[in-house]
Amino acid sequence: MANRKNTDGTEVLLKDLRVCAGFCCGICSFYGNFPAALGCKGETMCLCIECSQTCCKCLSPESNAEKKLLVCQSSECNIIEPRTCCLVQEQICCFDGRVALPCVDEVPCICTVLPGCTLCVDKQMKIACCQTVGQLVPRAQKVAPEQESMSANTQIVTPASVSCGVRRDPKKLNILCLHGTTMSGKSMQGMMRSKQCAVETDCSDIANFYYPTGPCVVSPNHEIFKQAPEAGPPGPDKRHWWTMKDKWDFSEALFADARKVLDEFIANEIGGPVDIVLGYSQGAAATTQVLNEVFGGKWRNENLKCVKGAIFFGCPTHPRPSKSIGGVKSLHCNGNKDPLTKLDGAREHARCFTDSTFFEFDGGHEVKKQNVAPVRKFILSVRAEIPGMGTE
Repeated sequence: MANRKNTDGTEVLLKDLRVCAGFCCGICSFYGNFPAALGCKGETMCLCIECSQTCCKCLSPESNAEKKLLVCQSSECNIIEPRTCCLVQEQICCFDGRVALPCVDEVPCICTVLPGCTLCVDKQMKIACCQTVGQLVPRAQKVAPEQESMSANTQIVTPASVSCGVRRDPKKLNILCLHGTTMSGKSMQGMMRSKQCAVETDCSDIANFYYPTGPCVVSPNHEIFKQAPEAGPPGPDKRHWWTMKDKWDFSEALFADARKVLDEFIANEIGGPVDIVLGYSQGAAATTQVLNEVFGGKWRNENLKCVKGAIFFGCPTHPRPSKSIGGVKSLHCNGNKDPLTKLDGAREHARCFTDSTFFEFDGGHEVKKQNVAPVRKFILSVRAEIPGMGTE
């Protein structure tokens, strides 16, 4: 299936399934890829037992190490780590049917009211007609490289090029910028382009900056408005990355909505590798959470796996960076008079990275223009490590 490791080049591309009927935990679809649609492919899973079958599947000899031309019949049965209670998927020529309880990546939650007419996707209202799963669920765009090559009947696509997509500007890095609490993507963009900060303005020749907005509207009763009255008044444009209520809560479970928002934003707005994640204040904490989950194997987003660097402006000590992200190159900028993120905590956070640079400036929690020089130097150092990008 599309979001799992492909072993023989015969996987069904989830993103190309055109939804005919969806009933929350199951989907019936039309699979029109030729010649990939020829033959049969199936999988059955119950807790820790998984069985799969393949029959009459054509292959290009260039798409597999064994130079196979046709899988006449293949099956296997394994004991696995459970991912759901039960799952069944069957593809027979142009028909694909799949069901899972509870839903998983291979069987996203889709509900239709008429054949081909989608009403809800991932528990949210989404009206669409005759669309593919990839159009309805952006994270389904992650495909198995060998099968993509087979379906398109083109040259071999390497895993690196598929997983990281196509870079829109071959000479610029892609930087994902995560805003602080009581901010939005738009206000973060305004800050980064302002004369007082000018980070994007002075680095736009070497990087493209992208600004998603957090999923949670800050509660009018949240304690941030007492701790920092200047953050008010409350409003729909004041956002958190964690779906919390009136008190601070950075539990991993409350980051689930942020994962969905970022998956969709990266697929639709960036459409290629994320080279650097940059975060300010709570966005810096969110940057740590993103890296922990992606490199810890809890979050499957191939474009985020391409991250080579992280920039932290005023980073809280929580969540703590895991050992899995120690190899990511990092820059930590913190004011020596910052009342929210103290220097000691910021330095402790930086020490969790094996290749970190710490920049202390005279100031508070704001991002000043004096940060531009170390940020630009850092971006260029990451850029120099990516094949074909070169230096300034």
